[in-house]
Amino acid sequence: MSAEELEHERDHVRRYLRVSGEDIAWDFIRASYTSPARLAIVSLQDLFALGSEARFNTPGVPSGNWRWRYRTESLEKIFAGTAKYLTELATLTAR
Repeated sequence: MSAEELEHERDHVRRYLRVSGEDIAWDFIRASYTSPARLAIVSLQDLFALGSEARFNTPGVPSGNWRWRYRTESLEKIFAGTAKYLTELATLTAR
């Protein structure tokens, strides 16, 4: 995908979600919670706002997949403040 195509996709997502895209992982988490779907599934990589280095799987690449692991320090970060926000978001969206 060219840089122009990638920026076009990013622009589309920002406009669709009506966000700046500065914190896109949390933008997608909020979108998941506000979805009419029965379930909202959020990956730890999104909760930790990690980049592509934390991908579980790269389609079309036969090796090196499914090796990412979370670290204890990362879970402690969730309990330090993120859990409160997730609780508020779940309450607000009746999840």
